[in-house]
Amino acid sequence: MLEAGASYATVDLNVKMVKAIPKNTELMAEGKILHISKSIGVSEGNIKSADGTLLAHATATCVIRR
Repeated sequence: MLEAGASYATVDLNVKMVKAIPKNTELMAEGKILHISKSIGVSEGNIKSADGTLLAHATATCVIRR
């Protein structure tokens, strides 16, 4: 989402482990950007099991340096 030459730094990272993540199982990770402006970006991500059970959820706020 950022143009070449832009950088960012994480201001806040919040991770919630909902359930134990089992060994040797297939997982699905999904990330998306919730908001992006000239100076701030907010994103979230999930880790789910193969059957769709939520295992972990995270949000991040980043400051963008252009």
